[in-house]
Amino acid sequence: MNLNCLKTIGLLGYIIVINDEIHSRQIKLLNDIIAHYEIKDDDEIIKDILDDKDEKIEYNDCLIAFQQETKETKELIYIICFQLAIVDNDNILSNSPDSKEESILRELETYMGNSDISSQRRQGIKTINKNLYHNTNDDTNSFNLDFASLLRIASDDYNVYKSVFNQIFSECNKLSSRLQTKLSVIKMPLLKSTLESFLAEYKQKVLFALSDLKASSSKKELASQNFSIALMGRTKAGKSTLHYIMCNEGQEFIGKGSQRTTRFNRVFSWNKLKIIDTPGIGAGEEEGKKDEAIALSVLSQADMICFVVIDDTIQNDVLELLNQIAEYHKPMIIVLNHKEDIRKKSHLKTFLNNPDDWRLTNGESNLAGYINRLNRNAVAHKYDKLMKVVPVFLLAAQIGKESKDDLIFRASNYRAFIDAIHSLVCDNSIIYKSQTMLDEPSIRLHKAFTILENERIKLCTLRDKVKKIRKVIFDSIASSRKTILFESERSIKTEFDDFYTAKSYEYVEENYEEKSIFTLNKSYNQYLDDYKVKEHISDILSDYISAYHNKISEIISEIDEELNYAKLNTANLFGSDSASIKEKRTTLSFKGIFKAASMILDVLSIAWPVLAVISIPVSLFGSFFKSKQQKINDAKALTLENFNKLSNYSKEQVLKKSKETLEQLLKDDEDEIKRFFDALEEQLDEVIYFVSSCCNKFNDGIKNIDMNLVKRIIQYLTNNQNYYDIVKTERDLIKNTFTIYIRNSNVRNKIDVLKYQNISTEKIRIRCVN
Repeated sequence: MNLNCLKTIGLLGYIIVINDEIHSRQIKLLNDIIAHYEIKDDDEIIKDILDDKDEKIEYNDCLIAFQQETKETKELIYIICFQLAIVDNDNILSNSPDSKEESILRELETYMGNSDISSQRRQGIKTINKNLYHNTNDDTNSFNLDFASLLRIASDDYNVYKSVFNQIFSECNKLSSRLQTKLSVIKMPLLKSTLESFLAEYKQKVLFALSDLKASSSKKELASQNFSIALMGRTKAGKSTLHYIMCNEGQEFIGKGSQRTTRFNRVFSWNKLKIIDTPGIGAGEEEGKKDEAIALSVLSQADMICFVVIDDTIQNDVLELLNQIAEYHKPMIIVLNHKEDIRKKSHLKTFLNNPDDWRLTNGESNLAGYINRLNRNAVAHKYDKLMKVVPVFLLAAQIGKESKDDLIFRASNYRAFIDAIHSLVCDNSIIYKSQTMLDEPSIRLHKAFTILENERIKLCTLRDKVKKIRKVIFDSIASSRKTILFESERSIKTEFDDFYTAKSYEYVEENYEEKSIFTLNKSYNQYLDDYKVKEHISDILSDYISAYHNKISEIISEIDEELNYAKLNTANLFGSDSASIKEKRTTLSFKGIFKAASMILDVLSIAWPVLAVISIPVSLFGSFFKSKQQKINDAKALTLENFNKLSNYSKEQVLKKSKETLEQLLKDDEDEIKRFFDALEEQLDEVIYFVSSCCNKFNDGIKNIDMNLVKRIIQYLTNNQNYYDIVKTERDLIKNTFTIYIRNSNVRNKIDVLKYQNISTEKIRIRCVN
């Protein structure tokens, strides 16, 4: 292989690990390629990629190096990458790489000029005989499964899930974009803070969960191409030993669980099934957390879990992980691996004297005790029917296999483990596959939808509270209008009545001889000023307006507390840019409020009594028939009448003007508040419409997946008799129930729901409707 740049061969490593797994057949083929093209001295470039080392060459650097190669070298590298992409497929007739592998191949094709790609692929198929990379164990199929039907159903289910998920993902991204655009133009503090809070929660929980599902979509594609069993367990639990015994390969990894050389899942083939050996969990350090994340990622792909546990201790983290696996209805076989080193002669002798003693000894501190603990935990979390515990002495199985000692091999109880797999796979392979393709993603989508629906309910609750707030405020304004108008009128009347009582005598005594209307009017105004009528009325009106605003303030303060208590993220409900009412009790920002001073000035700026109101007193000496005293008395009576007229006129004018001004003030406040709430409700309704629309399409998508899953369940329960009529489905994650509504009541008696509940944690309920 004539390479211009050694980095080019890194592409061979990346085509293998693109799906975060390494198949044993790919390694066999790669080793042959390295030997054939004599690149062993330079294969560290590939090994670093397979081991996911920090110092590995980046993919883009390999791609740049590829562009610098000759046409012949490019075509050779392309053919090898194509061969590595297809060799891991158990279907010999399938020569189609999966989508991730295809993406690398398509990228290489863009730099291959006028090369005949179809010809290159045909040559790749011709020069590789995949049978050479399938050992005899690969060709064995003791399960007698109809793999063609199984994979056809898997492909159909995958296409349903893929189509629905892409629609949901697109709709949810559209919602995020809509709300982000809306947020950029919103000025109202309440809605802005609420929407910011909603978006943060939405992105952190809903979009993150969907993005995680999106990232695992390639796992679903891989799952549609085979039936897979994942080997999981703590570091050094015996997984490598188990897959060596099962698959007759991988012996080089036994005993190296704490020194795992790759971060990727290792894949083997056994009985046409895909065996995925995951990294060990529970190491605790940073690398251990990475291994655990890789191991858990297999849950979206595996159809069955074989969890290896050592029988010397069962820690809580193991039980918690089993509980987590059960959430997604994954069938589990717990391989309870007996820990004893029978390579030591003394231990081997004891073992051979009584080879079944390790398995049959009872007691909480022995094997039976560990089995009981596993079963108790499963019962407590309601997945005991999903889990089967099989004690296996893996080291004995390995020794028996290597030494061909049938006694030791049989004593290992390995056959019981194989029988358990055989029974579950043969009886339930299709429904297990549909659980992987539809049930597991449905559960994850239901969880994400529940979060979104709860946030939508929060928004609707906020809208309802806003409507309630609006009614309370407007009811308060209506009540205040009656109270202020009535009380202010009564107080103003009382003020003028008191003024009349206090000053009428003085006014008469001072002015009964005065003949000038201007002087009389001026004197009256002076008495008003001396008695401070205007100041008193100003104080009266100011008190009423202050009481009115304080009442509104108290209502809004209570509203703030109510919304904060509801945890709706709406503190400072009405913004923080307005003047505060009395010790900043609220932050209501309505322009029409807090103008008492200007209103009072407006009231007191009325034109005071006009001259035509009063009469000029007659001369004290002008009447021949009246005595002087009588004339004085008449003049005083007229002056008192004038004072009364002046007082009544003043009172009427102030009452009229104060009523007009107060009503205008309340109307201005009401209009301002109305505009605020109209705008708030309109924008809230628009946001809720966006969210509700997304919720509806999200929910419709989940129902689509569930309807297809129910078809598989009914087919499983009725032995593929397609005479049912499914109306709808309902899934309750809290109660862990899955209710199926069917139209034909005769079908109910023919559906054995217990058959499904024996292989799932979920309770199936059949409801008949007309």
